[in-house]
Amino acid sequence: MAAATYLALTAFYVKQMVFGSFIMIKERLLERFSPDQLDDAVRFKQDQFAGLLTEEAAMRVLAHEAGFIQPPDDVAYAPLQSAKGGQLLCARVRALAIFAPKRFATAERSGRLCKIRVADSSGAADLVLWNSDVDLASVVSRNDVLLLKDVFVKVQQPLELHSRLSSEVRVAGMATDVDAALPLASVPLRRLNELADGVEADVVARLVEKQPLKEFQRQGKIGYLSRIKLSDGSAESWAACWDGNAHVAQRFDVGDAVKIEGAVLKNGELSVSWSGRLLPAPSGHGLGEVAATPHKSLADLDGSDAVVEVRIDKVVDAQRLHKCRSCGAKSPDKTPVCACGSEDFSSLTYASLELSDSSGQFRGVMFDAAAEAFLGAKSGTDLNLLTQLKRDYLAGKNVKLLAYAKKSAVSGQKEIVGKAVLGWNNHDSS
Repeated sequence: MAAATYLALTAFYVKQMVFGSFIMIKERLLERFSPDQLDDAVRFKQDQFAGLLTEEAAMRVLAHEAGFIQPPDDVAYAPLQSAKGGQLLCARVRALAIFAPKRFATAERSGRLCKIRVADSSGAADLVLWNSDVDLASVVSRNDVLLLKDVFVKVQQPLELHSRLSSEVRVAGMATDVDAALPLASVPLRRLNELADGVEADVVARLVEKQPLKEFQRQGKIGYLSRIKLSDGSAESWAACWDGNAHVAQRFDVGDAVKIEGAVLKNGELSVSWSGRLLPAPSGHGLGEVAATPHKSLADLDGSDAVVEVRIDKVVDAQRLHKCRSCGAKSPDKTPVCACGSEDFSSLTYASLELSDSSGQFRGVMFDAAAEAFLGAKSGTDLNLLTQLKRDYLAGKNVKLLAYAKKSAVSGQKEIVGKAVLGWNNHDSS
């Protein structure tokens, strides 16, 4: 038999074993749920994890919560220090840090990977999960015990383990006396008011404001940034979520409870880079004192933030202005020197709207990043032209906003200030 044919058949049978394991989990769940109830439970679990779980991963979480007992484990686990390059290893380890998943693309292949820093009493290693195995990272928490079966020792020094088609990686259902000897991660869980500049920490907080996803280029590569504002009752802080974490941040809604592992405070703002991750807060997160952002009608909206679902009756105007910091004069064109003699200008983008819901119609306004996200504008876009092109298209659309109300300095009437676009109804803002 040709080697290629043998490898293909081996992969096929291994896949059948893995798939069979999933079928057994589903069959056990169907002993407790009807098919419709199971579908609802899977969707609910996926919603809890902000869409980060596949259907299979969601069922595995449900099976774990239902207390299904794993088959007797007769695997002989070896210490990490016994690993030999090019061989397979079975080990019982502690997850010290779970890094943000990444996507990759080369001329030969593309896919996903995620690195988990693991350790036992003999040493530490980097465990690299590939493609469908990356789903496991969504349900692994710091300090969980992991059972590794037949992971490949890619590099011996420093030790690097890789999942393969025949590998099995799962979270241990119950701690044992052996696990007491496994080292624990030293990263503390801190309140926002306890964070120290440059010190890594985990935080649990409620998302109270979210800015739109930004795309940028750095050293010839495309990067992403999403800034979210968090509150845990002790303080509020902005968090800058980069690349993969930026996309995860966009899946959460204002009011959701979230956890950041591996956050670092830099210049008064949390940074969540490739070495950290953003995920749903675990149960018992203790954020009851931090109320979720309320939903209100436009008529009931006051000076505090709330979520409103409104109809866009009209886009009145949109401008990108330059404002003199000295005298406050505004102009659509930045001149080298203001009439007052100042050369210090700031930029201001705004969109003026007419909004309505069942409680009435009100004048609305959005500024800077919120206005640009609402209009789908990018840096340098001619807002006058863009507004003309989109005015008819946006009229009549329904949008969910994070907003507050204030008294207009011009008309003296109530004015709605949209701070962020949270979602569209039957409309793709891109």
